[in-house]
Amino acid sequence: MRATTLLSQLIALKQTQVQSCHFTARGLRANVRPTTRIARCSGCGCRCRKIHDRRMRSWRHLDLAGMFLDLSYKLRRVDCLRCGVVSELVPW
Repeated sequence: MRATTLLSQLIALKQTQVQSCHFTARGLRANVRPTTRIARCSGCGCRCRKIHDRRMRSWRHLDLAGMFLDLSYKLRRVDCLRCGVVSELVPW
């Protein structure tokens, strides 16, 4: 079984794919992404095809086997017709 498959089953996040994982000085870092290809606005939930830019973000997940677990993703900022430029909606 691949490490990404095992980690994906352990953290059990819906609509999320674990792309890679590696150990850091702090604990374990997992690079994740949503399974949806079209981003949604975090304000109104509309589908947005216009991507303004991307920024690396990380979120702290629950500890895994006594180690810190960080989820990292290059978050897209979308240009919504209703809300303007906002971050995309992520499932975690």
